[in-house]
Amino acid sequence: MAVNKKENDFDVQDAFDSIFVSEDKLVAKAYEEGVLQGEIEGFQEGFELGRQKGSEIGSEIFFYRGFAKSWIALLSGDLSEVFNQLLEVCPVSLNPDVVNDIHHIGLKKQQEETDLKPLKALKKLLALLERFPQENPKNQDILSLLQDIRAKFKYCCAVLKIDASYSVHFYTEQVWQKLSQDLQSELMDLSDTQIAELPNDYLNINISKPSHIGPHLLQLMENIDKHNLDSLNVLDDLPSVWKQMDIKPLTSLIHFDKFMTVKKSHEVGALCDTIASFAHYTDSKLIVDLGCGKGALASMLSLNHGLYVSGIDAAGFSAHAEEGRQSMLQKTFKSHVKKARLTEDEETVNLSVRFRRSTLYLSNNFDIRPLIEECSQHFQQSFNQVGLVGLHTCGNLASTSVQLFVNSPESRFLCNVGCCYHLLDEFFDKSSSGLEPGFPLSSYLKTKSFSLGRNARMVSSQPLERYATRKQMQPDVLFYRSLLQVILEEKFPSMDSVEFQVGRLRKPVNSFREYLQWATKKLKLNLELTDEEIEAYLTRYNGDQRRHLYAFFQLRLLLASLVEYVILLDRLAYLTEQEVVNNSFLVRIFSPVTSPRCYALLAFKKLTEKCI
Repeated sequence: MAVNKKENDFDVQDAFDSIFVSEDKLVAKAYEEGVLQGEIEGFQEGFELGRQKGSEIGSEIFFYRGFAKSWIALLSGDLSEVFNQLLEVCPVSLNPDVVNDIHHIGLKKQQEETDLKPLKALKKLLALLERFPQENPKNQDILSLLQDIRAKFKYCCAVLKIDASYSVHFYTEQVWQKLSQDLQSELMDLSDTQIAELPNDYLNINISKPSHIGPHLLQLMENIDKHNLDSLNVLDDLPSVWKQMDIKPLTSLIHFDKFMTVKKSHEVGALCDTIASFAHYTDSKLIVDLGCGKGALASMLSLNHGLYVSGIDAAGFSAHAEEGRQSMLQKTFKSHVKKARLTEDEETVNLSVRFRRSTLYLSNNFDIRPLIEECSQHFQQSFNQVGLVGLHTCGNLASTSVQLFVNSPESRFLCNVGCCYHLLDEFFDKSSSGLEPGFPLSSYLKTKSFSLGRNARMVSSQPLERYATRKQMQPDVLFYRSLLQVILEEKFPSMDSVEFQVGRLRKPVNSFREYLQWATKKLKLNLELTDEEIEAYLTRYNGDQRRHLYAFFQLRLLLASLVEYVILLDRLAYLTEQEVVNNSFLVRIFSPVTSPRCYALLAFKKLTEKCI
């Protein structure tokens, strides 16, 4: 007798299959939702970054446009357009003396023969600017066009005689002859070893005066030494700051050197405890790290001292990569703490990275309050005041940090280490292209219309103490570049020397021939020299000519620190001029050999009753 199987009979195998398939379905669904969410967040991050970068490029392009149109009007004698634009922009604050100066320039240009070379260069710049798209281009390389515009702008500055000569012109402009005969003779009397040891002799000038150094050179070195920060009595050390401010210095839970170079580990280790001590003193639980990079300093502040950190950087970043990096850092740090047995109960200590990074472009009038509100929501904490910090903030960012500290009522302390002085824009240097110049800041230097120039700022970045320790001569590439300039100006006399911008050599070369081939290829010049011609140039400039170059650069190295001191003292003077700033200090916080930009600018506002 046949038995019919009921429709509702239960099959165990079907149930297992269903469970197995359900798991696959859940995984597939979760994957689809994750991809969708990632696309949404990626679009939002990309849109914000694009908006910021677009705004920066737009400001830069329109600055170049105004620069070109104004100079064309001045050189053409058509000043009415310039006056109208100036009066329209600033009818009340326009200085009559400025109008007078422009008027005299115009009259002079009308009387003299018009300089066609600058005018031609400015019109070419304007033509490049007209090609720059005002809408999103689909098939146009705007980065290449932007580089061409920047290069043409620099060329215009050069032909307008508003830029200093560069070190590559040592031979072509006979720089050595500009030194006094006494200095020339005394430098040439030194051996190569003694020339290499000049930086070390200078740093020890108060201890011993070398007998091999002539009287004029020795007098110069002593004069330079009289103007260093120690001699001027403006440099403090951290112990004196602790004592004067009645601050209790804090110590890190553990000195962590993973994922960092030796230099970075030294800098982060020295700065981390200093900032944490200031934060505790001012009751600032939120730290704003300007120019945070990958967040090495921010992570250590969070892990070692439990501080919340908001990092700001103009460069974009991947949120996914950032999250993975923080997770790896947190696990590694916890394992180090556990091995060191620094905490008996791990649950009582919150060893987590409290770091949030944003892609923003900072200006002097940046409003920090929305950033604080976003951090309050993100960290689920209430923040009323912050500390502003920056480790090697490049160029104008250091000046912006100082001004931001003064202009933001919520900021309680400043700890800033600047660098890259050659990227600074200056108020009174006409070759600077920035919309918000970072030097000078102090009213004292502004009243004197003081400027340094790019050449001086380039020198200020030279690591004097590092050269003194190594006792080495300048690299051969320095001689190669100066010799290259001679060849280019002789072989291409119709081209302006400022068009020969080679840039930095990325890998070492074994001979001048290799350097010449690399440079001409980069400059896209058709230059073929025989071995005999190359040897003739080397013979012509070897010997004393080559020693002149190295001796001059060692001498120039002694002056490097003076330029840096001017920039640092200007920022310190600016802080002392502000009523809201209660105390300000300049401190050597790093080893100058390990980290040449070793000075930190520290400042505090008046503490509230709650902080006291």
